[in-house]
Amino acid sequence: MSGYISVNKYASFILTYLIPLLVIGSSVYIHGVLREYSDIYSITLDSSRGDTVYGIPYRDFKFEYPPFIGFLWTISSLVTKLVINIAHNYDPIIIHIYVLFFINAFFYILYVSAIEILVREYKINGSFTKILLSIASFSMIYYLMYNWDIVAISLAMWSLIYLFRRRYLMSSFILGLSVLSKIFTVVFLIPYLYYIHKIEGSNAKYKAPLMLLFFVETVLIGFSIFMLLFPKSFQDFISHHATWYCENCFYIVFVDNIWDPIWRSISQALMLSLPLLVTLYILVKDESHEVEKKTLYASLVSLSSLISVSYVYSPQMNILITPLFLITRFSEILLLLLSDLLNTLIMVFWFRGEVFREYLGISYSDPHLRTSPIQWMAFTRIILLWIVIVLLLRRINRS
Repeated sequence: MSGYISVNKYASFILTYLIPLLVIGSSVYIHGVLREYSDIYSITLDSSRGDTVYGIPYRDFKFEYPPFIGFLWTISSLVTKLVINIAHNYDPIIIHIYVLFFINAFFYILYVSAIEILVREYKINGSFTKILLSIASFSMIYYLMYNWDIVAISLAMWSLIYLFRRRYLMSSFILGLSVLSKIFTVVFLIPYLYYIHKIEGSNAKYKAPLMLLFFVETVLIGFSIFMLLFPKSFQDFISHHATWYCENCFYIVFVDNIWDPIWRSISQALMLSLPLLVTLYILVKDESHEVEKKTLYASLVSLSSLISVSYVYSPQMNILITPLFLITRFSEILLLLLSDLLNTLIMVFWFRGEVFREYLGISYSDPHLRTSPIQWMAFTRIILLWIVIVLLLRRINRS
């Protein structure tokens, strides 16, 4: 890859090659060698689900993740079978886990490449610090091999690149795959349609609907295959996500019952309205940036706002927020970095509650509940993220 803008060739080499290798190696070490908790390990080792190593998700075992992640898991199972047929002495569980790690590493490299292209070709103000944090934040290092959020954000960033290259059908297809990995990235769609409207002028009335149609078809086909092949698993998937508890969410400080349906409904309403309001505010108020930058800003800030008010804000979701470092300034960087550090500490201390009791004298309780220091950290990171979002919007308004 070519060098980053605003960064010399030596720093470019560090950011393009050395840092990604360190991030991948560190995350593999954390979850593969130290065996810190990860969803990848947890699901693979959960025999109560069924045959997670050789089986097909939804059919052979319970799997609560979207279709494209199920597809990647199926690939891992097939590769594991192939390896074990060739080399019988290897542990299939370990092979399966490391194949999943390899898949995440592949999408992480794609993500780093996308950041490099956005900075170099579209003149995003990429200082060394901003680029470094966007590819090697605390959460990126800790959660890269924890779950599959890197898949969704990698695809979303590449869909942006194809949008800016005016390859709208490819952009909509890749964004569809991103949504089939994590539905949250659907918020990119309105900025995309705005971009086409600004760039294409009178042709937008043909190209924007075509892009929207192709995106919808991609998502519908993915979910339709899932629904038709595994109808019971599809129903379980919908029910699981629609009725999940407040997982490290913003209203944890107000409730004792983490399953509270009223607050969940409030969160769902905010998840629909806040990203839309943020997107419209940026697209209307921001008159100082080129259309590419405005589209990027609206996409990243609306995604961050959506995550911040979700009733499920699992710590690995900060990987989706990580590109936000690219558009922040010094004070915002410090706040976002502190938020990201607290987010990382959530799982570092999740199973180590005795630390709070022995060293800080704080009575420890169930980490899911508001009386737990874990939830204090989770809530504080959300407050800090809200402050960063407000500062970004305020800066846009001033400009």
